[in-house]
Amino acid sequence: MIDRLTTVNSIQSLEKPGRENELKLRRLKEACENFESLFIYQMLKSMRSAIKEEGFLGATHEKSIYYSMFDEKISEVVSKGDGIGLGRILFNKLKDGLSNVTVFND
Repeated sequence: MIDRLTTVNSIQSLEKPGRENELKLRRLKEACENFESLFIYQMLKSMRSAIKEEGFLGATHEKSIYYSMFDEKISEVVSKGDGIGLGRILFNKLKDGLSNVTVFND
């Protein structure tokens, strides 16, 4: 929650004349990181579903919730770092088309 507020506040501080391109680049970078995080989460979720549930507890609802939250946090941390490169590739491909984009305030 604090990270999102910090991002919103830092984006709002850029909303001054002449800094529109920087605002667009920051929003694009954030969107690419979020997409990479979602991609990693879905990949981890798919990988985990391929593993047979064994052990004393077996497959429980609580265990699946825990693993879901764990996978979500891992995907966020990985995408905020260097990630797997997907966010960087998307950003580099999409940043050239930003000149035609209009920025809308949330």
